[in-house]
Amino acid sequence: MEKKRGVTKMSIRNFATKLKMKREEFWKYISISHKKAKNNNEFVDYLIDILSKKTDEEIFDFEIITFELMRESYNEKLWCASYLVNGDTASWSFDFFRLWLISQGKKIYYSIIKNQDNLSKYINISFEAKFMTNYFENETFAFIPAYAFSRKNCSHNILSKESYKINSKTIFQDDFIDDYNKKLNNYKRKIGYINKKYPKIIFHWCTQFPNSMKEVCPTLFKKMYF
Repeated sequence: MEKKRGVTKMSIRNFATKLKMKREEFWKYISISHKKAKNNNEFVDYLIDILSKKTDEEIFDFEIITFELMRESYNEKLWCASYLVNGDTASWSFDFFRLWLISQGKKIYYSIIKNQDNLSKYINISFEAKFMTNYFENETFAFIPAYAFSRKNCSHNILSKESYKINSKTIFQDDFIDDYNKKLNNYKRKIGYINKKYPKIIFHWCTQFPNSMKEVCPTLFKKMYF
């Protein structure tokens, strides 16, 4: 049993060396897409187009890196910032917030990870008009690798279609996503990657006690709390 745990730890520690895509490339593709895009929809499409020209392994790596960044940003202080801008404490809202955060690029991501109150620096009209609609959430970002994989291997854009036909057979979006996930999981097993669970969180703030949130994000609280 002890030996088995050792192998697992070794696999987790060494998986990064097996990825075809490195984090600097990950951030570079996001940066390029932002420079070309006028809004979030265009940003997503540019990024899908970039990834669709990469190998299957690189597309899978993009998803793995996204998950790693999601896990690294899973903490109670950032959750407080998410609540202050989105008004929801649900775990799915926090997930979409962190996807939004990653989608903004390396500089903003690490600035806010370092200090969650730095989010207040990026709340202004021009920023919101360019990169968001109503909330600081970007659920679509999670599906970018699957969409890119579809565009590369099927020459179809499932982002805008619920179904399409290949050789007179109707293929549904959900079916393709399931097939993509199977291939992704096979790739993870091949490189020895194991999805680590999110760490447990002990909350030191509560929506019923506004001052507790003010202590976590004083500037953001002053700007957003009503």
